[in-house]
This record gives sequence, structure tokens and C-alpha cells, in this order.
Amino acid sequence: DVTERETARRALRESERQLRGLAGSIPGVLYQFHVSPGGDWTFPYMSEKAREILGVDPGADQLFDQLVGRVPGSHREALLGAIEEAVEQRSIWDHEFPYDSPSGERIWLHGRSYPERTGEGLVFNGVLLDVTGRKEARRELERQKVVFQALVEHLPAGVLVESNDRRIQATNSAFCEIFGLGVAPGELAGEDCAAAAEAAKPLFADPERFVGSIERALKQREARRDEFETTDGRILSRDYVPYEHARGAAHLWVYRDVTEERRRERALQEAKEEAEEAARLKDAMLANMSHEVRTPLSPIL
Repeated sequence: DVTERETARRALRESERQLRGLAGSIPGVLYQFHVSPGGDWTFPYMSEKAREILGVDPGADQLFDQLVGRVPGSHREALLGAIEEAVEQRSIWDHEFPYDSPSGERIWLHGRSYPERTGEGLVFNGVLLDVTGRKEARRELERQKVVFQALVEHLPAGVLVESNDRRIQATNSAFCEIFGLGVAPGELAGEDCAAAAEAAKPLFADPERFVGSIERALKQREARRDEFETTDGRILSRDYVPYEHARGAAHLWVYRDVTEERRRERALQEAKEEAEEAARLKDAMLANMSHEVRTPLSPIL
């Protein structure tokens, strides 16, 4: 009767009000993407966030064509291909793509939706999120990673970056050369640092001191410098620096072959000592000569 219909209309309006409130509180554009039995693609529903994020009227005609037209041509084919694949397989659609808003600003969108079969075709319920900030942060991180890798690779010192769970995160060519490793630096990524240290023990004159100093450094987490003699007569200097990054604690080890540096220091020290000894002998000789010269003159004076 009339009362029941009115009650039903009120309940529907209340449900729509709640849905609009929910849609407005989500930091993205909620939508329904409809695929008709004839193969037409439309947006029967899109939340008001579309005005803010996409710069379009969510109730406009030909909304699908409007949105796709604002995707740069170099990315449009991939977007349409991802949609076609999701429609054909009735699978989750998950795609990231650039979008040129009416204001001229290019943003990045991440869309994800779930298919549902209805009597009027196929409906995908989903959300579009503005991930521009995340995308830019990811690009900056990649740029910094490339710069870091280039710097590390061209350092004359051997560098080892170790994760907190004792896995190799990065090394360079100098490190592989110092330890006589016949592999490229990238092949060491993910290897167990503890096992690597054990494998390197035979290179050192005091292998237990080498491994023990690593364990102490990791336990104390304080910057330190050590030197070690190798069985082939080299002297290696090692700096340890603990640090923090986005994924947690990490450890930086820097190895330098200081054999020639220490040889020059010893040579300078020996030359200094010889010069000091020569000066001492000269002073003693002059003192003795002065005594001998004065002694014969004493009776005359």
C-alpha cells in the first residue's frame, strides 16, 4: 500500500545518504563500472570525489570516454588492455596509470575493482586513488638508489652494506677484489654475511680476531676502526658504521688496503729515528771535541 511504499522510499533515501557519506569519507573515487550484455562500457555510478580528484562531473554523459581520453596516449593502450583482460576473465582489475586533469596537472591513479555478475551484465565495484605523491617518492628513491650504487661502485675502498638480519645488501668491485672473490658485486646480494666472514677467515693472520671483532661491533653498534694483517702480507683497515634507514637498522663496512700507507709510515718513522740518532751522535761528538779543545788550554789559562 501507500504507507509501505513511502516507508520503502524513505529507507532507500536514508541508504543513499549513508552511501554518499561513506563515499565522501574515503580518500578516493568510488565507482561502478558496468559491462552490458552488448559489450558497452559505462560508469553508472561515481562518487563526488571525482570532481576533486579527476576534475570531472560524476554524472556527466560519456564519462568513460572522457576519462580514457585524458590518459596519455602512451599509456592508453595498456589501460584498455588491462580492462579488457579483467572483463574477459571476470577477474580483479588492478592498474596504475597517469591522468591529465582538466587543470593541466598530471597525476597518477591506482585503480582496483572486483567483478560481480548481475542480471544486466557484469559490474566492477572499485576505487580510484591518487598515488601521485607515492609515485614521485618511489621515483626519488630509485634515483637516490642509482646515485648511491654509482658512488659505491666507484669508491676505491671495498664497501659492504649488511642488513640487520645479516644479509648482504650491496657491495662493490673493490670489495670483491680485496677479498679475491671471482664474482660480480650483484651476485653477492642476499648472501649470509656470517657465512661469508667464516669463509674469509683463512685470508687473515689472526682469523679469530677478524671474526670476533665483527661480532663485537654488531653487538655494541658503535662506530669503530680496526686493522688486520693478511697471510699474504697485506694490511687491511676496516671501518664500521651502524645506521638506520626506512627498512630498519643496517651496517656499513668499509675496507681499505693500507699496506703501502703503513710501509711509508714505517719508513718515515725509521728515517725520523735515524735522524734523531744522527743528531744525538753529532751533539755528543761536538761536546767531546769542545772538551778536548779546552783541556790543553787549561794550564795556560
